[in-house]
Order: sequence, then C-alpha cells, then structure tokens
Amino acid sequence: MAFADEIKYKGKKIFFIDNTDLHDDDVIKNTALGKEIIINSGNKETLLLLNMTNVAITRKIDIEMTQLGKEILPFVKKNAIVGMSVGAKKWLAATFIKSTGKLANQKLFYKVEEAKDWLIED
Repeated sequence: MAFADEIKYKGKKIFFIDNTDLHDDDVIKNTALGKEIIINSGNKETLLLLNMTNVAITRKIDIEMTQLGKEILPFVKKNAIVGMSVGAKKWLAATFIKSTGKLANQKLFYKVEEAKDWLIED
C-alpha cells in the first residue's frame, strides 16, 4: 500500500510514508513523493514514520533511499523506521542512521504503533 501523507495520532501530527509490500521503483517514487511534501511544508520539526515492511532492499533502493533520506532529514525532528529491525535490513538501517549523525532522533521498530508512541513522546 503506497501512502505518503500526514496522519493524526493522539492529537499529534505524524508524516507517514508507508512503503509496505512495494518494490524498487515504487518504493523510490513513494518516498520521493513524501520528501517533496515534507520539504514543501517548510516544517523543520516533522515527526516521520517510514514503514518498510516486506520491502526487499536492493542496491537500487539502498542508494536512492540513502540520498532521499539525507534530503528529508533536515526537516525531521524524529524519524521512526518500521520493518528494518532484523538481519541485513537492520544493518543497512543502522548504517544509514549513523551516517546522518542524528542517532538520538532515529530509531528502528517492529510495530507501527510502537513507532507512533515513540514519535509523540516529548
């Protein structure tokens, strides 16, 4: 299900990019759409939820998502990533998080609800 838009959760706004079950170009397109919306909003305090559940991480996705992530992160206060908490996906996500220098503001989760709860914590 491709989805990139703002949602409300317990009275707070979260920008949700849902790439669940998508493949290469669709993951990149959906995330790029999310990037454009986030950047055009001008909000530099965005709470971002990225769902990568059931997405096969290919070299193409790795390269494109790393670039898109670097462009989005200046607008992000906190970033929660779901679906990249095991195996090679976890290693790739951890490498990306370390490369951004925003370790405390990004976290991996198994479940969307846990990610939302962490995002809205002050």
